[in-house]
Amino acid sequence: MEISKGIEIIDLALWIRDERVLAIADLGIGAEKAAGSGFVPRLNYTEITSRLEEKIFRNLEESPELIIINGAIKRESGASSTQENQEAAAIIEFLKRKCPRIVLVKGSNDAVLKSVADKQNILFEDYHLLDSDVLFIHGDKEPEEALVKKAKTIIIGQQNPSMSAKDGDKEGCKCFMRGKYKKKELIVMPSMNSVTTGNDLLGGEVLSPLIKEIGKFEVFAVKDKIQYLGEIGDL
Repeated sequence: MEISKGIEIIDLALWIRDERVLAIADLGIGAEKAAGSGFVPRLNYTEITSRLEEKIFRNLEESPELIIINGAIKRESGASSTQENQEAAAIIEFLKRKCPRIVLVKGSNDAVLKSVADKQNILFEDYHLLDSDVLFIHGDKEPEEALVKKAKTIIIGQQNPSMSAKDGDKEGCKCFMRGKYKKKELIVMPSMNSVTTGNDLLGGEVLSPLIKEIGKFEVFAVKDKIQYLGEIGDL
């Protein structure tokens, strides 16, 4: 399903068709550690790579020419553990087998992963602007006005939107959002993190300063197929 002209939702990823760009966000390596105390199996890495292979890459009509990781590879700020660095590197290696050109857009918790990006020979940037004037920023802080003026569409992560379970569903679902930021189209991506569903749009806090008047944002739920649900204020 298209969320904007030329931008298609494929499971938890976005596909910019004309430029053959695949984007994912908020992988949340280390989320198992943050989910609770005691021993928690490290399942996030395995489930992310399985989902990428089975639900995203298999549904692409063409191979990507660029993969963008739109921030928050790791879950927590501060120094990364050896295992977190190894899992981040392994995910990047997995993606490089699909496409050698990868950009990591820095999220609020990613500064310490620059060394991983350097070793993997991928770009590590504060933002990435495509030729089509689609701007990728993580969304943890507002961009400079000069950068906003260059963009037609802004795509962020950070918010991790989801919908709580209701109407007989056994569990909630992750969502995309579409709205406006300073008169520019703003698309909010869900997380690739498999440990948590995300931040509930019907009661969770607004995590990105780019999201104004959240009730006016439209919602696209990721279930067995993509479902358009209308504006948040009407749900």
